[in-house]
Amino acid sequence: MNKDELKKWFWNKFNSCYPFINKDYPKSIFMYYDPKFVRELKLCRLTGQEFVYNSKPSGICLFELDYKNEWFNIDYYEITSFLEEYYSSDYQEIRELIDSWLIENVKLRVLKTFSIK
Repeated sequence: MNKDELKKWFWNKFNSCYPFINKDYPKSIFMYYDPKFVRELKLCRLTGQEFVYNSKPSGICLFELDYKNEWFNIDYYEITSFLEEYYSSDYQEIRELIDSWLIENVKLRVLKTFSIK
């Protein structure tokens, strides 16, 4: 895959997640991926119904955004391993690639990849 295809894949994953704030970690936004969520959201859009988020997260936490400390945490098994397979096995190269994508996104510009779980 080329960088543009990887970028599209990454943002599709990110945009298929729903945000959750854990009361024990109020400064972080956890982004959960759940195929049921994606289907329900599409169905609500098609039918014009309002989507109601669950009070408890389900699925896999793929990303953690911490605006206080300005870092972005990424799930290794679902995201990083994919990038290792299709881009590079070098940790620093993957980190720089993701950082470049974050800079392009106005809302995420202040974050830097801190760790890859």
